Amino acid sequence: MALSFSVSLWYSRPTQGFYSLCWSLALILNFFPWSLLDPSFQLSFVATAGLLALTTFFTSKNFLGLLVVTPLVAFIVTAPLILYHFYRISLISLVSNLLGVPYVTFLLLPLSFGITAAFFICPMVALWLMVLFEPLARFFVWGVHLFSSFPWSSFYLSSPTPLEIFIYYGFLIFISYSLFCRRYDRVLKGFVLGMSVLSLSFGLSIYLKHKDLRLKVSFLSVGQGDSSLIELPHGKTVLVDGGGLWGSFDIGERVVGPYLLRKRIRRLDAIILSHSDFDHSGGLAFILKHFNVGQIWLSQWQAPTKTFYETLALAEKYQVPCYLLSAEHASLYVGGTRFQFLNPQNSFLNEGAATQRTNNLSLVFKMTHKNFSVLFTGDIEKEIEEELLLKDIHATILKVPHHGSKTSSSYPFLKKVSPSLAVMSLGVQNRYHFPHGAVLKRYEALKIPIWRTDEKGTLQIQTDGFDYQCLTPRLCLFN
Repeated sequence: MALSFSVSLWYSRPTQGFYSLCWSLALILNFFPWSLLDPSFQLSFVATAGLLALTTFFTSKNFLGLLVVTPLVAFIVTAPLILYHFYRISLISLVSNLLGVPYVTFLLLPLSFGITAAFFICPMVALWLMVLFEPLARFFVWGVHLFSSFPWSSFYLSSPTPLEIFIYYGFLIFISYSLFCRRYDRVLKGFVLGMSVLSLSFGLSIYLKHKDLRLKVSFLSVGQGDSSLIELPHGKTVLVDGGGLWGSFDIGERVVGPYLLRKRIRRLDAIILSHSDFDHSGGLAFILKHFNVGQIWLSQWQAPTKTFYETLALAEKYQVPCYLLSAEHASLYVGGTRFQFLNPQNSFLNEGAATQRTNNLSLVFKMTHKNFSVLFTGDIEKEIEEELLLKDIHATILKVPHHGSKTSSSYPFLKKVSPSLAVMSLGVQNRYHFPHGAVLKRYEALKIPIWRTDEKGTLQIQTDGFDYQCLTPRLCLFN
């Protein structure tokens, strides 16, 4: 953006910066049309437009004043896009940019131009310039991480809708035009009216969510793991498992949390942790830290995984009550929807339960809303499936046990459930080679259609209790 803007400015009148910006926009989109949907392109264009507007209004040559106002303007014009793409706002940027903007403007940016030019003239010179540039860039990144590590440096918020972003920029342009025309009375009116319209839009969406009588179930695409969101009638929400990927990638921060924020969900009435395995519990730490959680339903108090105990520690820290559930407990009703628990057969603390495999201690439950039902099976294997044959396990939707492993989805079990649709939560080319070929053949033999998250991404099902619809919201990373 900086390079194309400089070239456009060179061939146009210096005072007509917005024309130069439009030419740079056309130049980039001509060669890279997909850039229009790229967050970095959107933020660069909007920030440049905002700073051009600032030079129009800020005629003073006071450098320090301009240095202070610049981060504020950049913050105002980029806030809705940052919130839309990243679901949080950084207040520390108002301070950090006082150091970062001059550092980039007068050091990193000229060096990057020099390296680019030198590459086409003398690559060896470009290489030596890169030797100088790299530590300077690393120092800048280190500074960014330093500022972001401060407490309350940023906070998470619900994502605005495209309509709200349009309204925001519409009123911002109106206010800017009023300032340009020196109609200061309109500035305050425009600000108050804009904030009122945005508040009304946000409040209306929350109101409609609480008045919605439909039930929605989202099977999230979280890689090789499990996570599902249940949105009950009248706004109550339940999260089933939190996914988890090995390494530094936090599935709660990068996938599950953003999905909730995009749907404007800040409170979870309950979290259901089917069992302690990392691919089911790894993302819950972030959820507990940044969302209001009512309670946690568990199938066990003891587990061999560190992540499980970290989850319990966070629940204690944030005073979230945990309940141990099994088939011995009566059904629970949340928002008129029934949760019937089918496994484990008894409490984890009972004699003999500790010898069972972690997968077979999964909290299996059937959620029923009028004539619609979903059977959540965790990672149970064939032994538990045989025990469940004696119970009412017929369901409209089946959450496939254990990601389609060969030790689950036995033929009698599938025949007894007889679902209209089965959902497999899988990672692309996962190291376990799930699903097993024999399992796929069983579903095919029984003519049960399968939705695979590794191939099709997130699935959202909404129902009035009788008919249901399948949607594919593009809100998850692995879509």
